[in-house]
Amino acid sequence: MRDQLKTKMLFPVGVMVLLTSVITQSRIYPYTHNKWLFVALGALLAVPLYFLTGRAAALCGEGGLYGGLERRLGRLPSGGFALVFMCSALLTGAGLLRIFCQLIQIVTLPETPLFLIAAPLVCAALALIYKGATVLGRWAHFSLPIVIVVLLLGYLLSTKNLEPQNLLPVLYGEWQDLVPYTALSFLNPFSLLTLLLVPYCACADRERSSRSLLLTLLLGGGLFLLSVLMNIMILGDGKALSTYFTTYSAFSFINVSSVFQRMESLIILLLLVCCICFLGICLHIFTNSLFYLTKNKFRTPSFFLSGAAMIVLAILLKDSTMSLFSSRLSNHVYLALTQVALPVAVFCIFKWKSARKSA
Repeated sequence: MRDQLKTKMLFPVGVMVLLTSVITQSRIYPYTHNKWLFVALGALLAVPLYFLTGRAAALCGEGGLYGGLERRLGRLPSGGFALVFMCSALLTGAGLLRIFCQLIQIVTLPETPLFLIAAPLVCAALALIYKGATVLGRWAHFSLPIVIVVLLLGYLLSTKNLEPQNLLPVLYGEWQDLVPYTALSFLNPFSLLTLLLVPYCACADRERSSRSLLLTLLLGGGLFLLSVLMNIMILGDGKALSTYFTTYSAFSFINVSSVFQRMESLIILLLLVCCICFLGICLHIFTNSLFYLTKNKFRTPSFFLSGAAMIVLAILLKDSTMSLFSSRLSNHVYLALTQVALPVAVFCIFKWKSARKSA
């Protein structure tokens, strides 16, 4: 990438990543009437993780994440970190791509091959990062207010469908689910933002990374919690558990004076905008890691390779979207290792080496 991404531009990118999870909410999550509580607790768990991720970015020094690791550990260990970040970004992006493509297949184009839906999305994401990461930041900066306004407008038009009693009783008979379901909400979607450690380390004002990440959690996490609350009050347990995509289904109930109807199509448009941003940041991390591993050789072929790899992986993932990310914690081990333990490990390495240098 030829130019740097400012932390003020990474803020809307992070919020768009969380908003993608808002729109793709589905029954792969434990969608009970207490999910709002699990999401709130998961967001609280993310606060120290985001703070450590931001501090790691501030401590990395010049040369980005992998340059900082190479100065402290050597070429081989830093290459291992690059490989792990690259694989994690690819798998995360491919998972979202498969979910979005399957949503399109379910609601509009049931006979369309998946790759015909995936290819234009990946090409659009590659176009955003080809000339520099700043273009991706500007896309997010421009799109974020539109996405928020439309999302809030949809829920405002849904007020007559709200049934607050759907939120009760709180934790009745679900105390045993508090820890595992909170962990699930923490791992997906909140831990996804730690992948932004790679671009944050390349920012000129990376000392502000912790502040930017915490503001992202405040806005994006707040909108995610609001969406969960609204979906539960609109759909209740029964409908939420019997539908594939809850936010899409909640918007389908909008009917105001026979003027505002079939508003669920807006969700497809919002998800399209957010999905391109999400895929863009995943491809940005993938290509940056690949450039480091190949010592900046084969730059243009690397873009095509990253796009092709994401499309192929999305196609090869499990047939059912609902089984992509099962609600079992055992299937989220890769998230815990790459998006929780890895940023903490990077922070410890930078902090330890800085302390030794000071001594």
